[in-house]
Parts: sequence; C-alpha cells; structure tokens
Amino acid sequence: MNPEYAQIRVQVIGGSSRCFELHPGTQVAELKEVISRELRFPRDRLKLVRKGKALEDSDGPAQLQDGDSFLAVLAPPMPPKHVQETGDASNSFEESSINDPARFRLPANASPLRKRIAAFLQHRLKLPEVVLVIIFSVKPSVWLAFLAWMAAAPIASRFQVGEMYVLVTLVTLILCNLGTRREGEASAYSIFNNFRELPGQLNANVLDDQLRRGQM
Repeated sequence: MNPEYAQIRVQVIGGSSRCFELHPGTQVAELKEVISRELRFPRDRLKLVRKGKALEDSDGPAQLQDGDSFLAVLAPPMPPKHVQETGDASNSFEESSINDPARFRLPANASPLRKRIAAFLQHRLKLPEVVLVIIFSVKPSVWLAFLAWMAAAPIASRFQVGEMYVLVTLVTLILCNLGTRREGEASAYSIFNNFRELPGQLNANVLDDQLRRGQM
C-alpha cells in the first residue's frame, strides 16, 4: 500500500464490504463520489456514517486515517405525491411491499427467497427495522453455522463434553477471523509474530518501567 494513501473499509448494509485507498485529505464530496461510482449507488442518496456520525458534503476534508471504517446507507427516494397523501396503510404480504421505498429494503440483487423472508419478518412478525438490518447484514452461511452449533450443543452436553465443545468453538472463531495479512504486516496475536511485542502492548515490563519512572 502506498504510504501516502489511507486504506478505508466501506460496509454496505445487507451486502459485502469494499476497501478503498484514498488520500487522507480527500474532500467528503469527492469521497462520496468515488464510493457511489464504485458501488453504483445514486450519488444524491448515498449516506456515509463513520463512528456513528453521518458525513455531509459541507464537512470539507474527510481526514481519512488508515483503517477507518464507514457504513454506506442508500437513503430512500421521496415517495410519490399520492403516497405522501394517503400514507402506507397496507400490510400486504406481496413481494411488491418489500420494494416500497419508505420501508426496509434489501439490495436490488437479493434473491426472491430473501425477499419473502424479509416480508414475513417485517409484516407478519412486525420486527423493527433495526432488527431486520442486523439479521440481513449477516451472511446466510453464518446463520446456518450458528443454527448447526445450537443443534449440536445439547448433544455435546449429553456426552459431558460441553466445556470442550465451547473451547473448540472459541479457537475456531479465532482462526476463522484471523484474516489475510500482507507481507511484513504484524498479526494482532503475538504468538504468530514469533512472540515479538506489538507497538503499544502493555505487559509487566512496561508497568514496572512506569512505576520506576513515577508515571503511575
């Protein structure tokens, strides 16, 4: 990666994430332009959220830092005039209700099955939109793995290997979330760095040194 550029990660609600390399002083308006072009989102409806704060074009430089994470949200367009006047009084289970701009929306390339599931959860079970966002932000394969884990937990408990089952699960989660490191990049776990200390790592030696210097 070019040291003059910052690598940022953009997560799309209900979709995948993308990485971009941009100059730290990139204007917010230019940042939105680049992301909307790459994600093929309408520029005027793209909303970027960083650390819980929505970025506005008038904010000036985005002050990007390496490792920044953004949430990309596609704001709904203004509903037609007749919709504004009459409101949405229908709780129909039809697929067309999923495409209502005033409601929770799936990505345009969502499968018919995901649309039907979303319609059932939203209109029949009356789940809040926040819950729907969380559910559909997780990949189906992850949900399947979670359900399989829940189904196997009673079996492990019956054979009195529950503690081992939990321990193996934790180790598996760590290994699955290690990610891919670039050449020369340090791991977050010192065991994979030949036990070399990471910059800023707090250990007994650091505490002893701070005590001796009167910094604590």
